[in-house]
Amino acid sequence: MLDRSHVYTSGRDHTGGPRKPSPEITALIREGFDVLILKGDHSGIMHSKYLLIDAPAQNVGARLAKAAQKLSIQAFSGLASAFNSPLFAGLAQTQAAKVQSDDEQTGLVARGSYNFAVTAENNHYENIALTIEKDRVQNYLNDFKYKRGLAEEVDHDKLDEILSRTELPTRKGSSRQSDDGDNETEAFDDVQAHPDMAGMDAAEIEAARKPPLPPPPPARGMEVDINGEKFHTEYFSPNGGIMDAWLRGIKAAEKSLDVAMFGFYSRDVAEALVAAATGQVVTDKETPVHIQTLVAAIAAKRKTNKDFRLRMVLDAGQASLARFDRVPGDRTSGTRVSDWLKARGIDVKLNGGPHWRSKTDPRDPMFEKMHSKYMIIDGKWIFTGSWNASDRAEEDNFENMTVLLDPADVAMIVWDFERMYLRSLAPGEREPVDTGTGASLPGL
Repeated sequence: MLDRSHVYTSGRDHTGGPRKPSPEITALIREGFDVLILKGDHSGIMHSKYLLIDAPAQNVGARLAKAAQKLSIQAFSGLASAFNSPLFAGLAQTQAAKVQSDDEQTGLVARGSYNFAVTAENNHYENIALTIEKDRVQNYLNDFKYKRGLAEEVDHDKLDEILSRTELPTRKGSSRQSDDGDNETEAFDDVQAHPDMAGMDAAEIEAARKPPLPPPPPARGMEVDINGEKFHTEYFSPNGGIMDAWLRGIKAAEKSLDVAMFGFYSRDVAEALVAAATGQVVTDKETPVHIQTLVAAIAAKRKTNKDFRLRMVLDAGQASLARFDRVPGDRTSGTRVSDWLKARGIDVKLNGGPHWRSKTDPRDPMFEKMHSKYMIIDGKWIFTGSWNASDRAEEDNFENMTVLLDPADVAMIVWDFERMYLRSLAPGEREPVDTGTGASLPGL
C-alpha cells in the first residue's frame, strides 16, 4: 500500500527536473507485485508507516476452518473412545496440536516513523518498535484491510506518461515548485504542497472532494492506564482519535513530558503543552470549547506540581517553516511555532539530523532530518508512530500511532531523546552547545 502522490508524482525534484516515482516503487509496480495506491481526504496523504509479517488471517473462512478443526477433534476423540483405537486417538492429538499452533501464530508488526528509504537509514533520526502481541498485530491487520478496501489499482498508462516526462505540464494554480530530495514528501508538512492538488486532472479533483472517508476500525484488546486516563494500545486516522489521545496524554502526565516531533503545526497541542509546562492558559477565540476546558484542567493540575518538566526537540528544517494550522491564510504567515513556544517559556530545541553541525562527517543538509515523532510521558509510556502534530494528519491523512509501555522499548526511546536533546540548539541559538558528559553517549 503506497501513497498515491509517490506514484502519480508532480512538481520538481531537487535537481529542478520533473519529480518522478522512485526506481524502487517503479520496479514493484512493473514487476507485478500486489501494489495498491491510496490518498487521504482532500489533499491528505497515505502517511502510515508499518510492516506486517505473517499476520494471521482473521476472516470468516479462517474462523469456520478453526470451528471445523475443533469439531473434528471431538469426533476423533469419540471414535477413539468408542473403538479403543490408537489411530483415532492419534488423529485427535494431531488436530489439537494444529489448533494450538494456529492459536499461537500471532505474526509481527513493525511501526514507527521510519520509511523504507536510504535517507531514513543514513540521514535521519528515526524510531521503530516491533511487537508480536496478538491484539496489537490484529489491530494493524484490521487497519490494513480497511485501507485496501479504499485503495485503487495503479494506472500503468498514467505511470508511463509520468516516467516519460522531460518537462513539467503547465497547470493553472499549481504552486509546488520543488522536492527536498527525500523519498518521503509529507504533503501536509510542505507549505507549498497544498491545497492546490497539483498534478490532478478535473475528474480527480472532483473525486478528491468526495464525502469524508469512513473512520478506521476501532482498536481492540488491552487498554493502557496512564495515571487514571485510559488509552487503547493502537490508534489510526483519519479521525480515529490520535489527537484526542495526545491531548489526554499531556493531561495525564504528572512528572515530565519529552516530545520529539518532525512536523509541528497543531495550536491545540501547543496550548496543552504550554499549560502543562507553565500553568499558563494561552487559548484564543479560535480554540474549540472542549480544548479550552482541557487546557484549563491541565493548567490547574500544573499549579499543584511545581517540579514538572517539559522538553521538546523539533526538526530544524520544518521549524523554519512551520506556523500554526489555525493561522488565517496559508502557513507562511504568522509566528513560527518554535518561536511561539520559546516565547512562552517552553524548553524547545531544534535538530537538523544526525550529521547536523558535524565537523567530522558533514552531510548534505537537504537530506538531514530529525524525523522521529513521539512523546514520552513520565519516562514510562510513549506515544509514537507516523503522526505529526497537525490538523491535517488528524483529519485528512492515513496515520498510525502506538502506545509503548514495555520497559525495554521505553528505555531505548528515552536514550534516543537524550542524545538528540544534547545535540540540539534553541531557536535563534548559533554557537555550539556544551554537551558535557553527554558527549560519551553512543551515536554522539
